[in-house]
Amino acid sequence: MKRILFLITITIIGVLTACESTPKSNDSTTTPETKNTTILEEKVTDTTSATTDTEETVQEDTDANKSTSIESDIQFIRDKYAIITNATNYKTIPFEAQCDERSSVKLERKYNEKGELSYLQYRVCGDHGCATKHHYYWDGQLIFIFHKNDYTPGTSHIIEEYRTYFKNGQMIRCLEKKAHYYEGQLPMTELLKNAKNEEVECNSDKLTAELTKMETISVKDAKAYFCQD
Repeated sequence: MKRILFLITITIIGVLTACESTPKSNDSTTTPETKNTTILEEKVTDTTSATTDTEETVQEDTDANKSTSIESDIQFIRDKYAIITNATNYKTIPFEAQCDERSSVKLERKYNEKGELSYLQYRVCGDHGCATKHHYYWDGQLIFIFHKNDYTPGTSHIIEEYRTYFKNGQMIRCLEKKAHYYEGQLPMTELLKNAKNEEVECNSDKLTAELTKMETISVKDAKAYFCQD
């Protein structure tokens, strides 16, 4: 009898020990699979955000480099403009004609010591004023046009200035400045001084029509060409 009681006691102790060693279930409502999925989604989101930031940074760097490159090109043009303007050893071929009582035309070309065209001026005058275009060349390429309209219709006075910069035959910057004087205002010199050079879209209007013809036409043929009816 004692032996039977001993065996029963041993059995009960074994069952209780087995129950205590069983792992407790997780009270959290989120399963391990759900937790892993959430972590993965967070990692993907972080990667996407980092990629977007990188793209924006690359774009900003590209824009900054482009702006720096243009400023460098503009400075190059200004340096060459100064050389051309101050040169005293260039060969000048002028042409000027009075087409009729109201209009006249002037064409002037300058060539450097290599015989290359460095400067071309084209001016047309009429009843109310003149339109003048100055063209500057370096190493056989057009690098800058300064175009000025100076009119006095009635009692007013209008000056318009257009600056167009080129690189490899392409326009890289276009500026406009305008001043309009009416009676009673500040003098035109002050109005023009206070006017701002505004950057505008570069388009075909900034180019000079028939420029190639003006670069090559002979003085003998110039009057017939420019003073057409």
